[in-house]
Amino acid sequence: MYVALSETEEELRSVAHSHGWSLEGVDIREMVSPEQALDPQEQLTMFYPSEVELSETSRAILSEVERLRPTRVVFDSLSEFRLIAGQALQYRRQVLALKQYFAGQRCTVIVLDDSMIMDPPRELTRSLSVTGPRFDSRSEGRS
Repeated sequence: MYVALSETEEELRSVAHSHGWSLEGVDIREMVSPEQALDPQEQLTMFYPSEVELSETSRAILSEVERLRPTRVVFDSLSEFRLIAGQALQYRRQVLALKQYFAGQRCTVIVLDDSMIMDPPRELTRSLSVTGPRFDSRSEGRS
């Protein structure tokens, strides 16, 4: 399962095609709909977006994981979680909650991150790994 937080499915398929890669058998889930973000009825006025959007996004992802029961999940990109959270503490809690959730699943997790965004410190994402099924976080552009 590929959780697309920063690109559309069409963009991902176009890039894969340009490299000669097949995405056959990969369930791509877009978590943010650009059309929804522009709808005035969908814009929040009483709460900070981070208070609602992060939990809604996480709930949607976990719902899809429960429904599909994938053996591998790719999050693209963790920087979107960071931006939605708005605060380092909320971001850290969310990432650690995901780590704990996936530690109990029979699922390998790969987390992509934008190396251009440095706040909060990258040490958090470097520290995420779970043995058995893996929760792996490596910044894009690094080996």
